Amino acid sequence: MKVSNSIMTVVVFVMMQAGFVHALLVGDTINIVLGTDVVRTFADVQTDGYVYGPKQVYDAVNKTTKIYMPYGSTNGVYELEVVSFFYSAPTNAPTLAASSVGTVSAFLTYKMHFNAPISWFNYNDNYAIFSGAVGTSLVGEYSTDGSNWHNLVTIAGTGGNYYLNSGMFGASGASVDGLNTQDLYIRIKTVGNAGIQHYMQLRQVGAGIWGEADFFRNQHQLTVKAAPLGTVIVIK
Repeated sequence: MKVSNSIMTVVVFVMMQAGFVHALLVGDTINIVLGTDVVRTFADVQTDGYVYGPKQVYDAVNKTTKIYMPYGSTNGVYELEVVSFFYSAPTNAPTLAASSVGTVSAFLTYKMHFNAPISWFNYNDNYAIFSGAVGTSLVGEYSTDGSNWHNLVTIAGTGGNYYLNSGMFGASGASVDGLNTQDLYIRIKTVGNAGIQHYMQLRQVGAGIWGEADFFRNQHQLTVKAAPLGTVIVIK
C-alpha cells in the first residue's frame, strides 16, 4: 500500500447493486454507492437549518466520486465520537469538532461501506488547530477492518499552537493506493497522557454566512477510486 499527499486523478465506474441507497446513514456506518450523485444544494442546506445531510458528487469527466463528510452532532454518522461539537447548525460560524477536555485524548471516527471494492482514496480537510505538549500528537489514520490502523499523518506537539491553515492532511489531502476493500474507517485522534495538554479543534464545514462555495469547500471530503473490474474480495 502507498500513502502520499499528492494530487491524483481517479477513475470510478461501478454497477449499482440492489439494497443500496445513495449515502444512506445506517447506525454507525455510511453506505455509499460509487459513481452516483446525491444532490444537496446550498438552498437545501439553508432550508434544513444548516444541519448535515448527505451530499455526493460524481465527476463524469474524471470519473471521480466525492463524498462530503458528516459534520456536527448528528446521530448515526460517526463510528466513534469522543469530542464536543460547537455551532452544530452553522449559520454564523463554522461547525467545530473539538476535544471535550484539552488534557484527555479525543477521537472522531467515520466508517464507510461501499457497494463495490475501492482501490484508492484521498481524504481532505481545510483547517484545524492542535495545541499539544512535547510528546503528544494529532493523528489521522485509516483502517479497512476497524482493528488494524495505518497512519496518514502525525503532527507532533511542541508546546505551542499549530494553526493548520491547509488542514491537518495538507493542501492536497492524504492518499492511499493499493487497497481492495468495501469497508473504510477514517479516524482523527489526539495522543497523549491524561493530564497533559493535547487539544484539537477540527473545522468540519464552513459557516452559512460564508456563502455556498466556502461552506462546502470547508467540509471534510473523501474521494475514492473503484478497484478494477474483476477484482476478487477474499472473505475471511
